[in-house]
Amino acid sequence: MRERGITSNAVVYHKALIDRRHFHKLINDKVVPKKETVLAIAIALELDLNQTQQLLETVGYTFTPSSRRDLIIKFFIHKGICDRYVIDATLIDLGEESLTG
Repeated sequence: MRERGITSNAVVYHKALIDRRHFHKLINDKVVPKKETVLAIAIALELDLNQTQQLLETVGYTFTPSSRRDLIIKFFIHKGICDRYVIDATLIDLGEESLTG
């Protein structure tokens, strides 16, 4: 968040569509995030593909090359499209589970 110049947690959890209480538990290391949550935060922070991969790796995840869903999400991140609604709608249209679950 600091690298992006974001000073308010609210900006991130609103854009990531994450509950405020859950977000605070995440940043205070009280819960281990799901992969979908990490991706939602990466998209909210408008991270590039390398930064997103690094963030995933910090909590033990990675993009799965055989996952169609991961490939779709990677496409959007690579193109710099960081709109959760667009990404979720596309995932659903293509028969995949949205980031919201």
